Amino acid sequence: LKQGDDTELNRTLSSIVTKGVGFHHAGLGVKSRQIVEDAFRNGTIKILFATPTLAAGVNLPARRVVITSIFRYNYEYGGNVPLSVLQYKQLCGRAGRPAYDKYGEAIIIADSRTNPEDLFNHFVLGEPEPIVSQLMNETALRVHVLGVIASRPKILKSELLYFFEETFLSKNHRNESISFEIDSLLHYLHDEGLIIMRNELLMATRFGKRISLLYIDPKTGIHFKKNLDFYNSNKYDDGINFLHWICDSYDFYPKLTLRQNEIEYFERMFEKHELGSHGLSNYDYSLKNLIILLEWIDESSEANLNEKFGVEPGDLYRMVETTYWLSYCLYEIAKLIGRKDLLPEIAKLRLRIKHGIKSELISLIQLEGIGRIRARALYKAGITNVNEIDKISESKLGSIPKIGVKLAKKLKNQIKN
Repeated sequence: LKQGDDTELNRTLSSIVTKGVGFHHAGLGVKSRQIVEDAFRNGTIKILFATPTLAAGVNLPARRVVITSIFRYNYEYGGNVPLSVLQYKQLCGRAGRPAYDKYGEAIIIADSRTNPEDLFNHFVLGEPEPIVSQLMNETALRVHVLGVIASRPKILKSELLYFFEETFLSKNHRNESISFEIDSLLHYLHDEGLIIMRNELLMATRFGKRISLLYIDPKTGIHFKKNLDFYNSNKYDDGINFLHWICDSYDFYPKLTLRQNEIEYFERMFEKHELGSHGLSNYDYSLKNLIILLEWIDESSEANLNEKFGVEPGDLYRMVETTYWLSYCLYEIAKLIGRKDLLPEIAKLRLRIKHGIKSELISLIQLEGIGRIRARALYKAGITNVNEIDKISESKLGSIPKIGVKLAKKLKNQIKN
């Protein structure tokens, strides 16, 4: 753990696991989460504090599950809401290790807002809520309606409606309601150029097929296309506009909100990256996500981003992964609509996003065994591109900080081959 993410969160975790206690949540980096899970399985960690996501997604049984509160924060509601019976059953289903325990124990801790008897009757004796189809969710319906149309050369509207009426969606909604929603969506997809409607016949356009294959929300595809159509390339842009489109898209995640104690630093970074010259406002606090990514490709450390913006390693990892994927989608849409002039810029930005580097390190970062820190060490030593590795002696290359003898030999062989 100490060799992992250089953050206060990771240092705290490192200090308590020696006492047999750990914690697990989405803010931890991927490697740290894996270490914690393995340590809990093998018994090194005896007590693990975790969010409900651990119970939902990881096979990690325990002898005893303690639910310290029945309330959980709900992003859409904007406050704490009680667990559902279904969520309770899912959490308690982790109690009892098949190979070691005859039974498992699940405990709910009541507080001043709850009555223990009511909790027992509702959660322990209660029936789980019925499963509800999520297809009527606007995003899901857009993705799947376009997906069905794009997967065939052509389809009749009646066939499309029949397809959805035969899904689990029809168990929760009347066919008339499904038909109304899909009909409205078809007109939207047609108006935005994703499908062709000829009376009852439906066909996906080249644009619609590509969006479907990219598996992004059609609204994200439309958002990218409209921005690309009107974009005038500026070599001094440094990818800011591309990143802004990505952060502003429907598929970008996680979208972090600015806290009161971060405003001063946010305004300094707004000035540093000259975002005002791009028509952006420093009163738009949603730009926090854009600034985090700009700092990432400016080689700001994870520890610094954590300190200044409270970005945990896990959130940063997901943000970078999502941005890397969406930048690929942006590249493919630009290629489709004939904006070949933008492809080199987007491709360069993708490498910078993936590795968290400035443009000057792109040549070096493509060498095996070289990450952002080693690439910067090479650059500081005067090696600004791969050709210069061939000119320097192996011993001198190995003396560069973060490189060493073994890697120096490996780099020389890469250049030779």
